[in-house]
This record gives sequence, C-alpha cells and structure tokens, in this order.
Amino acid sequence: MASRRKLTRNKLTNVGSKVFIALAVIILAIAVGLTVYLIGNKHGIEKKPVKVTAKEADTAKERGIEFYRQGKWDEAIEELKKAIAGNPKDIYAQFQLAYAYEQKGQLDNAYKRYQEILKINKDSADAHNSIGNILIQKKELDKAITEFETAVKLKTDFTGALANLANAYVQKKEFEKALATYDRLAEIIKSDNYYLSRIHSAKGSIYTQMDKATKAKAEFAKALELDENNKEATAGLK
Repeated sequence: MASRRKLTRNKLTNVGSKVFIALAVIILAIAVGLTVYLIGNKHGIEKKPVKVTAKEADTAKERGIEFYRQGKWDEAIEELKKAIAGNPKDIYAQFQLAYAYEQKGQLDNAYKRYQEILKINKDSADAHNSIGNILIQKKELDKAITEFETAVKLKTDFTGALANLANAYVQKKEFEKALATYDRLAEIIKSDNYYLSRIHSAKGSIYTQMDKATKAKAEFAKALELDENNKEATAGLK
C-alpha cells in the first residue's frame, strides 16, 4: 500500500512538473511577444500595409494631410500609410509620411520612405536633400555630403540643399569647400539682404575658425551693412 501511494505521488509530481513547464513556456512566449510588440512601438517599426482601394486611399490621404497640419503625427502616419497602400506611387503622400516620421523622431522609417520615393523618381532632389538631413542627425557626414551634392547637381538653384551642404562641409572642417558653396548660394539669393547677411556671418565664422581675423572681420562688417540687426555678425565683430 505504501509503495502504491508513493507511486501515485510520483505520478502527481510528474504531472505537476509537466504543467509547470507548459505554463513556463506559455509565459515565456507571452513575454517574448510583448517585448517584440513594445520594441516595435518604441522604434516605430512599420506593420504590413492592409489592402486599400483607390477611393479609400484618396480619403485616407486627405485625412492624413489634415492630421499632419494639426501636428497629430500618429494619426497622420496611420492615414498616410493607408493612402500609400492604395497608391504606392503617390510621391506627395510618401513625402508627407516621411516628414511625419521625422517629426516623431523615427528616422529609420523616414529614411525608408525617402528611398521609396527615389525608386519612383531617382532624380528627386528633395528626397536626396532629406536623406542628407537624416544622415546629418545620424552623424554620418560623408554620406550626408554625398546626398546634398547629388541634390545640388539635380537642382542647381536648390538653396536649401546648398545651405545644408555648406554646413556639412563646415562640420567636416572642409572650410574652402564651405566658402565656395556659400559664394554659390550668395549668387542665387543676392537680392535678399536678410539671408545674404546671414551668409556673410557664416563666412565670418569660417574665417574665424581658420584664424584669418582680417577676413572674418570684413565678412561680419558686410553682414551688418546688409542687416544691422544681425546678432551673429555683431557678436563676431566683438
């Protein structure tokens, strides 16, 4: 009788162990799934798009743009993703989605969107410039410079890309290239005294870093001639 009870207890122990192991496996699976879910939400990993009709895509695009204007980035992203699912070649919607991702700090997703735009239009200067801005934030200066240079080649009067390129050259301490780029930019906006004044200030700062005090002073002075309220130029002269 005692041996029979012992055998029964062993069976119950074995069953209990199996149940415990099964529960442990289930708990582990839930934990892993929850971790993946949380990581996905934190980094903004895109989910697979659902099927959307052309009409639904247009409606989603309108809603997405409206949410974007209101600064409701999460809602804008969801709607614009639907719009693109229904019409992947809608470059405007692609750009708006990329911008929304940037506002949320989801640089990887924004980068992917710009890459998708280049698949549709490889000559999009705006996409190259935007990719350059993302790479600057990622501290990948060489790659950023390549993107800005490409943008400027595609659109020679692209003032935003030229300004970004000049700034990237400064960060790389390639001062001569930066100065030449600012000169090119100044030629394009020579009728706008406000921005022209800022270009002279920027050049003054570059000459300061190059230990060329006389040239720096001349640039700051020119900046103040164009705009006496230029605080950077005032500080530079001091």
